[in-house]
Amino acid sequence: MGLTRVETHDAPPVVQFGYTGADTGLFVVPSTSSPGPELTGGVTNRESESVFEFRRVSPIAEALERLKQIKGLGPNWDSYGSEAPTHAAVARAHSLIWEVYMGSVNAGQRPAVPYSVVPLSGGGVQVEWRGDAAAIEVEISSEGIFGYLLARGSGPSREFEEADNVSQSRILQLIRDVI
Repeated sequence: MGLTRVETHDAPPVVQFGYTGADTGLFVVPSTSSPGPELTGGVTNRESESVFEFRRVSPIAEALERLKQIKGLGPNWDSYGSEAPTHAAVARAHSLIWEVYMGSVNAGQRPAVPYSVVPLSGGGVQVEWRGDAAAIEVEISSEGIFGYLLARGSGPSREFEEADNVSQSRILQLIRDVI
């Protein structure tokens, strides 16, 4: 079986529904999918002529795709009777994720992407960022109101801080401090 392989090594880290992968940032999709502008290479099995395309995954694309999936959840998505995520919660989460990401890019830093993006019971969304010495979970209520849980340090000296009804500017500052 002869394979021809084309590789790229400049792909960024990828958010994969709950963690930031340090892999090459490439994934394989069947050739039946429509290639996008992010096409970077491919593998062809010459015996069966099946083709797989490599596509670069941007550091923010997976987080926003996860948010799109959360937006599509219906009532009882968790099988415990939870409300579907609201438009207000999803829109505020999208705005926050994008602002943090663009802020890091514009500052010439490594792109800041969330560690996780998950739905919350009651119609909200939670977005988490992690740094070397701290992590912050930002909860966005069904009404679009911010709250957070900030964890600093590790082990017995680990400190926690939390607050509800927090301004977006305060949330942005806390995220910058974490990442």
